[in-house]
Amino acid sequence: MGLKTRRALPGLGVVRSAAVSMRHVFERKQTVQYPDEAPAVGFRFRGRHIFHQDVCIGCTQCERVCPVIAIKMETHKDPTSRKVVTDRFALDLGICYYCGLCEEVCPTDPKAIHLGPDFELATHDRRLLIYEMDQLIGPKPLPSKPKPAPAAVAAAPAAAAAAEKPAPAAPAAAEAEKPPAESAPAAEAEKPAAEAGGTPAAPEKPAAEVQAVPQAPIPDAPAPHVNPVAEPETVAYAPVAQSRPAPPEPAAEEKADGELASGLPDQPEGKPPSSPAETVKPATEPEIVSDEPKTEEPKTDGAA
Repeated sequence: MGLKTRRALPGLGVVRSAAVSMRHVFERKQTVQYPDEAPAVGFRFRGRHIFHQDVCIGCTQCERVCPVIAIKMETHKDPTSRKVVTDRFALDLGICYYCGLCEEVCPTDPKAIHLGPDFELATHDRRLLIYEMDQLIGPKPLPSKPKPAPAAVAAAPAAAAAAEKPAPAAPAAAEAEKPPAESAPAAEAEKPAAEAGGTPAAPEKPAAEVQAVPQAPIPDAPAPHVNPVAEPETVAYAPVAQSRPAPPEPAAEEKADGELASGLPDQPEGKPPSSPAETVKPATEPEIVSDEPKTEEPKTDGAA
């Protein structure tokens, strides 16, 4: 039993392709003229890190949780305030793969370190990818629990007290003398004024209204920063005492003159003076050895 296949009309694929192309012709273009125009990134985009020294509490959890050990922190405790102060926060973006664990583990609110929208980090030297605290700057993120506006916080207790206290009844004669259009609003405005001492009070805002915290604009990318390379330590070497060169030997004529002046007998050049032992010892002639072999004479008996 074979499967039945549904045959499409010939040329239907071409019509569908043309319809998709025509639909994109009339849609809004998403092309950005980069680098003249900055591309829009998402809210949770993971770019260059942003660090806030005034928010950091020096717990070093971001340094310990980093899987590639790209974060280096140095802290000390202030003896007066007993708070941990962050002296150094260095980040090697050459080995970081932007996992966001440092932002997730940070206990402060708002976060002392978070990933920002900056992604233009290309450079020709890997040493320039080590960023210090003064380079990891940017706007602070919004807190997870936004605080209510100060005006709404101050108006909440006054509104609650006014709702609990009953309004005093006005005399009927005074209400009859007032015009009908001004009776209701004026009565409501004079009640708080009489309670406060005769001055009219401003209208109160409802307690449920909470103003949103405005977000600061995103700053431009920081200028390229060149980390100074540590120069090798210079070691001062003590001068080595040089040995004095040997005095040159006197010439043959000066040497001969010196020997004559000392009273020694004049000797020919190149031969040392003879010692007294050589002058007393008689000269012996060398022994002459012949190269001829010795022949032994035959022995004769004594009787013969």
